Amino acid sequence: MRQRLAKPAGSKMQSAAQDRGFALVLVIWVISLISLMVAGYSTLMRSEIKLASNALEAQRAELLADAGTELALLDIARTASIKGHQPKYTSGQPKLCTIADAGIVRLTISNEAGRVDLNAAGIPLLEALFSGLGFADRASALAALLYDYRDGDDDARVNGGEREHYSQAGLTWGPKNSDLTSVEELSQVAGFDAGLIERLTPFVTVNTGQAGIAADAAPAALLEILQKGSAGRVVSLSSFPELDRTLALPRIFFSPLRRNVFSVQSEARTSSGAHFVRQAIVRITQGPRNPIEVLGWRTQRNGERLPESASLVPCPN
Repeated sequence: MRQRLAKPAGSKMQSAAQDRGFALVLVIWVISLISLMVAGYSTLMRSEIKLASNALEAQRAELLADAGTELALLDIARTASIKGHQPKYTSGQPKLCTIADAGIVRLTISNEAGRVDLNAAGIPLLEALFSGLGFADRASALAALLYDYRDGDDDARVNGGEREHYSQAGLTWGPKNSDLTSVEELSQVAGFDAGLIERLTPFVTVNTGQAGIAADAAPAALLEILQKGSAGRVVSLSSFPELDRTLALPRIFFSPLRRNVFSVQSEARTSSGAHFVRQAIVRITQGPRNPIEVLGWRTQRNGERLPESASLVPCPN
């Protein structure tokens, strides 16, 4: 019988060393993999915590803005229902104040009568508005398109558009043929793009029912826009020669001042720097139980950055 040859002792030692080396490499590889996984999980957790923190701060800023809005609405309601009440937030004068330790708010109450009503304004006023905003080449068409969208008939004005115009533009809807219920509804009017609507929004409303604006409540920026838009539009305004000498604008652009519809803008900044802007629109009803009616409640674009001041007074309530 053949005898099995025994392996030399050196060979066994070399094999054992190779096994130990392979095991060491394997352990190092596993440790490296676990370290990468831990590092990745740690980075993910930090990101999740940061996102959660940002979301929490954004929510705090929204609540702060809403608290400011409620204070202004309460003051409007008291002014409307309590004889002799002195308003703590004056229309047209921004109020910068703090709410507890939550942050800073800037409250601005504006009379909607100082804005152009999209449902009631006539063609000349609309043309002046569009032209003054920088759309002089399209002013007549934009005014006609808006007029056709809101009027009750299907007869298209010159440069305007009824259902056939919408269809040719590839739109699946037609003109509403009734009043707009919000400024945002301008996106449904043919020819009105996002850039135009953004420019219009600070100067228009759908809540007054007045054909003109109240000069005493109109922001200076709007009056300048109308003056710029009226210059050179002699053909459109030739039928209305009576001008307001002070403002150099046709008198048909103006209506009496009413104090029944107001907008409240609340710009908030938390102590950590988060921002939020809320706008509410209310109508004074003079009702015994509900003196005001909320017509709109929406988020606005961020306004100007609020100052970081420790000397501000608390918001009055």
